Amino acid sequence: MNLKIFTLCALAVCLFLAAQTFAKPVSDDAQYIGQFEKILAANREDTERIVFKTGNLKGSKVFSETAHITTNRFINPTTGKPSLTAVLVEDEEAEPLIFVDLNADNSFGDDEKYTFQREEKDNPYLWKTMVNVPFKDGFFT
Repeated sequence: MNLKIFTLCALAVCLFLAAQTFAKPVSDDAQYIGQFEKILAANREDTERIVFKTGNLKGSKVFSETAHITTNRFINPTTGKPSLTAVLVEDEEAEPLIFVDLNADNSFGDDEKYTFQREEKDNPYLWKTMVNVPFKDGFFT
């Protein structure tokens, strides 16, 4: 009697496992209703220190003789690689600016110029700005 029950249970377990192995997963294409945000939200707590190196800005941009120009590369959030060329322009006569080559054409247009705002009114060394990097294609494709 115990052998019959054991055999019957073992057969039931084997049939269940075989059915699970060959079963086709059921999925519905309309499981998610809504839309994704098309821009990334900045994580203001996870900042990186970027050291700019002395460089030159080629093109039609003209600055005063006292302007200090430095360059570096930013990490592109869509690829995770340092592929965004950035040029920081500091001038005693004007607010600091940064140019970020978002379209990778090795030139800087007016749409790639960003101005800084003071982080703290009483601290002349803390400035902030936001650069939004556009997606070329849908991010979740």
